[in-house]
Amino acid sequence: MPETFKMRNATLTTVNANVYVCPVNTTAIIFLGQVANIDGANSADMTMFAFDTVGSAAAKALVRTVPVPADSSTTFLTGKLVLEANDYIFGTASANDHLDVTVSILEIT
Repeated sequence: MPETFKMRNATLTTVNANVYVCPVNTTAIIFLGQVANIDGANSADMTMFAFDTVGSAAAKALVRTVPVPADSSTTFLTGKLVLEANDYIFGTASANDHLDVTVSILEIT
């Protein structure tokens, strides 16, 4: 079972933005989920979801409407998150192009 460490980035908007989709025939463990507010003057709120394509086939909130002050960052995971093939995480922001998301992932194939 090969293991590969990866990093993915995305910029959140007011419309759902996929951050990471677990590939077919893969299990992924997300170790870190961080959001940085790159706007120097304005706060923005983030909401992050995980979508389970097999179990509940519904998106469940990881965090909801969490404020991220200007020029600061926060995490949206307090532990590890396991994703199966085709599961994914996505999010939204209260303002376009203020919040950048970075996730650290271990993929097991």
